[in-house]
Amino acid sequence: MAAAPVVKLRAGNCCWIATRWVALTLFVAGAGGGCSLLVDTTGLSTQGGGTTEADARTEGSTPPVDGLAPDTSSVGEAGDSGAATDGGCPSGRGPAMVPIPGADYCIDGTEVTRGQYAAFLAGNPSTSGQPAACAWNASFLPSPWDSSLTNYPVVYVDWCDAYAYCKWAGKRLCGAIGGGPLAQGRATDPTASQWYRACSANGALTYPYGTAYAANACNAPTGGAIAPVASFASCVGGYAGLFDMAGNVEEWQDSCDGVTGPDDNCRNQAGTFQYLTGDPQGSTRCDFIDSDSRNSQLPDVGIRCCSP
Repeated sequence: MAAAPVVKLRAGNCCWIATRWVALTLFVAGAGGGCSLLVDTTGLSTQGGGTTEADARTEGSTPPVDGLAPDTSSVGEAGDSGAATDGGCPSGRGPAMVPIPGADYCIDGTEVTRGQYAAFLAGNPSTSGQPAACAWNASFLPSPWDSSLTNYPVVYVDWCDAYAYCKWAGKRLCGAIGGGPLAQGRATDPTASQWYRACSANGALTYPYGTAYAANACNAPTGGAIAPVASFASCVGGYAGLFDMAGNVEEWQDSCDGVTGPDDNCRNQAGTFQYLTGDPQGSTRCDFIDSDSRNSQLPDVGIRCCSP
């Protein structure tokens, strides 16, 4: 059965969630920050399991920079030096990729980890050469930034950070099959969306692991803590080697409602460890859609890249 429509009011520090069956609930992840109204078409879940991590954002604090030097190199140049191919998929930077049958593209097998993102930062990538809609983005450093948990998904990255990372890795932010951004309204079209086709096995599956909901299969909705990538062995699919397409953290996509700048709403899928109420079956579906402003840095949104 299709999940209940959800209206979610959310920014980096607050999240209002209302479903057809659940009373309105306020979740506050930190103080400060404005919110913007977002409308999803599926339900939200409670949070998933995993190793506990203190990941609260302190407004106005200065994050550690781990000895990083100022950015001096071009994102384009770093990405262009990206590595060789392995079975038709880029390799050498970021997660190993999984080829998608019948679609001539590859997708990262896991969410990008903090260790992998730290390698990007260590190259001192320049913020010049970003898309025009990212002209405001003066740093690729997550805020806050904790590089010690190297096998956990990188979070607190905005859309522009994710775009730059994928380019540096010799890949791209997942968007339309065949290239370019994914048009609004096609996030659940397996003939158009790289991310959805991979999760749903070309539309055959409701969940990455199958057609029926399995509680606790993915890192949502039982524990409320982020987990290391690929640590939920049952959360694999729609193809072998593809982990955490539901739960753990959502992943930015090249699919925004405009190209005007930081306030554009950009798609991310599919559910996270952090939703506190709603329909657990809805938020772990491959067709669960969320949107956040391009400049959002959130504790439950990360990166997964595609190629080409």
